[in-house]
Amino acid sequence: MVQALADEQQRQRYFGRLAAAPTHTFFALTEPAKGSAALELETTLTPAPGGGWLLNGAKCYIGNGARAQLGVVFCRRAPGPWGIEAVLLDTSAPGFSGELLPTVGLRGARISRLRFQDVAVAPEDLLGADRSPSRRGLYGATYILYRFRPGIAAMALGCAQAACDYLRTHRATLPRQDRHRLDGVLDRIAAVRHRTYAVAAAVDAGVVDVAGIGAVKARAARVAEDATRLVAELLGPASLIEHPWLEKTYRDVRAFELMEGTTNLHTMAAFQSLLRSRTALQPAAQRAVDGAARH
Repeated sequence: MVQALADEQQRQRYFGRLAAAPTHTFFALTEPAKGSAALELETTLTPAPGGGWLLNGAKCYIGNGARAQLGVVFCRRAPGPWGIEAVLLDTSAPGFSGELLPTVGLRGARISRLRFQDVAVAPEDLLGADRSPSRRGLYGATYILYRFRPGIAAMALGCAQAACDYLRTHRATLPRQDRHRLDGVLDRIAAVRHRTYAVAAAVDAGVVDVAGIGAVKARAARVAEDATRLVAELLGPASLIEHPWLEKTYRDVRAFELMEGTTNLHTMAAFQSLLRSRTALQPAAQRAVDGAARH
């Protein structure tokens, strides 16, 4: 986010701090009542009497939030999509508070709830202030989310592959039917990995296929769940007790469904993309039909 929107002075300040000492950071978009719907943000950024702004609101399900020293917070300075801003925030600022949420899995991610009560934000902490409103807050959020999703897919696939490898280590031989089931999951992993490489390469080349990226992320999350479920089944009824690593992975991969958008969201994006493609092709197809009818 900083690399995408910050000016040179902000980058030097941010990355200089990370280089100087171990520093936890956070990316605060999701809100308690709104999820990750960037257009519906309720955290506000209002002018302060002495200059700068005051930040008020809350964020939820933020990785590292309660232990971070530095982060980016999305907030609303004005109505509409171009009224969304992103600010750099030092968690030592008065009015900031963070607390850990109780979780069953992913405890290392330190999922947190954050609150802001009249937190002072200086002008130099507004990311992208030298850009037009359409190229900063909301643009930054979507820019990052699209680029996060192939990475989430890669992590999910890594867990799925590791679970399958774990099974082959602990059960060297399987009955034919079970071997076929495992091979089916491995084939799915390979197929989604191939598509993940493709969308990641496209992103690196500056081509963002929103539907394709979302579809890859959704498929990877599903195959990770299916892989761990199959491995737990094939290792026997007590597998989640006898194999602590598998039990942890079995729990943790369920979080991939929620990271960077749920499957429902990505399915809707893919469907809308398909509809747009069909609509674009319709006039040409209709002209062909009309021409055939005339002849």
